[in-house]
Amino acid sequence: MKIDIGILLKKISDSLDENEEVMFQNWLAADERHRIYFENLKRNMAQSSQKEKKSKSLPLKVLFRVTVAASLVLLIVSIHFFIEKGEKEALLSSSVIDSTERSIDIEQERSLPIEKKHKVSNKRVRLITAKGEQLSLEEMESRKSSATQAFALNEDKKGLTYSKKDIFNKESALNTLVVERGAEFHITLSDGTKVHLNSDSRLKYPSFFNEKERRVYLEGEAYFEVVKNGNKPFIVCSGSTEVEVVGTEFNVNSRNPESIKTTLVRGSVIVKSDKIEPIQLHPGFTAILDPIDGIVDISNKDIRCYIGWKTGDYLFESSSLSDILNELAIWYDLTIDYQTNEADNEIFTGSLSRNLPIANLIQLIEQTNYLNIELKNKTLIVKGRTI
Repeated sequence: MKIDIGILLKKISDSLDENEEVMFQNWLAADERHRIYFENLKRNMAQSSQKEKKSKSLPLKVLFRVTVAASLVLLIVSIHFFIEKGEKEALLSSSVIDSTERSIDIEQERSLPIEKKHKVSNKRVRLITAKGEQLSLEEMESRKSSATQAFALNEDKKGLTYSKKDIFNKESALNTLVVERGAEFHITLSDGTKVHLNSDSRLKYPSFFNEKERRVYLEGEAYFEVVKNGNKPFIVCSGSTEVEVVGTEFNVNSRNPESIKTTLVRGSVIVKSDKIEPIQLHPGFTAILDPIDGIVDISNKDIRCYIGWKTGDYLFESSSLSDILNELAIWYDLTIDYQTNEADNEIFTGSLSRNLPIANLIQLIEQTNYLNIELKNKTLIVKGRTI
């Protein structure tokens, strides 16, 4: 028996009408797992609400801003970062030249005016064709003029575009796009759907979709902008989890197979797995699924925490320093040597630009005076600070 997640959310807010209340009670009585799921959902929503109230009560509301100070002589970026440690609170920022300030919208793509940027190497992208050929970026470019080629490398060399014309007569074999650590890439599939792949991700897809469905397979993380087609659903498979849509925008993160996150930006998606009832997700919410144990949490945390990477930012909300460093390690292609467990206890809320060199971020974090972080030969060494 299925139920719209919107009814469950209205039940939590005590705003169901009579018909919806009957639907809810019938669903609740149909299976003991429904009751357990609803209790978990209520607990998760309550915890999210408490975090939001705590955040709003903090006196430093500048935390989620990147402030740009403009000067005729020099442009310097100030990254404001907030750390919570027990009852201690501290605001971290780099130096700023006193001049005109403005907030930068995290949703918009832009170039930050800093003296040195982190360089993205898309040479770490390769395509394994349905015929088994392994093509580097240079080899993809050399084939872009071929009349029989199903794809072409974009002019900016940051993406591939597949032809809508069925050159290979609906061949069903799958291509694999591999985006290694330290790179990102996007692809426009034959139906016009755009997929933006984060670092350390793989997407398997056909050159052309069949007449019944549009099915792709994801390992890692990707943001999807699906072209609407009511007669041919778009399905993203990650292990035993499926996300089914008709036309929408959403993000899927399957790096941790025991915590697959689906974040809906607009439209509607249905999250499926062997051990759970299908869940219809609403915009602004994230389904966090453990497909092994069949447990789902619905989070209303700011979705920029899940999709900010696409526009060049990381947004963290009550995240441990170890989680932050692990995320950065994928983007900067680093390994981490933890020589202390304190990184699990340092909790941060704030935003960081993916354009900043890793040395800048290390310097910023070290200003907390709690940990010592050293970069040696692509390895971050995390130690407790000696007092």
